[in-house]
Amino acid sequence: MTTWYEIIIIGSAKAARAFLAGFEAGSGSGRVVIDASDAGIDTAHHPDSLIDRLRTGAHAAFLAPAEVAGRLLAGLTDYGRGCDLEVGSVSEVTSARFDFSVEIFSETAAAEVRLALVETPPDGVEVVDYKERVQRDASARGAELYTPAHSYAFHASGRVHGNLPGVLEVHRRARNLAFVKAGEIRLETAPAALRP
Repeated sequence: MTTWYEIIIIGSAKAARAFLAGFEAGSGSGRVVIDASDAGIDTAHHPDSLIDRLRTGAHAAFLAPAEVAGRLLAGLTDYGRGCDLEVGSVSEVTSARFDFSVEIFSETAAAEVRLALVETPPDGVEVVDYKERVQRDASARGAELYTPAHSYAFHASGRVHGNLPGVLEVHRRARNLAFVKAGEIRLETAPAALRP
């Protein structure tokens, strides 16, 4: 399993994204670094000292696998100052999680949601605190779009927890399903041995 790192860059988010694009183009690594804001990741878990620094200036958070993170940090150390960028922090991502809830009025759509979110999680990912409730009302048949009563209702909620790549995959699935509300991804991190 690849180790992932969260890298907080202090400076203009636009400049950080441009730097990252140049880094990826120049290094031949392809698009493997993830912009936390694009992926729906909450970055509010940092220590108070860093939060204070982040409040006073622009910043961007990126996630990179170990084989790329070291090179990215070296590039930022060597060339970041020319773009008014500096490394704010580096943390090892130990796990990730997000909460979801579902309300659907179609058995077919409910089966699709179960399959995508609950029954086929990637390796290293589990669904915890999962609850579902199904209601059937045979008397509520008809044009269900226009009636307050539905003949079938599926309600579910839970938390997806595990390794970062797997949680990102399930979060992507959840965002692509109608009637699923997926919360922000929250990271669990540890101090990183990797340094700029």
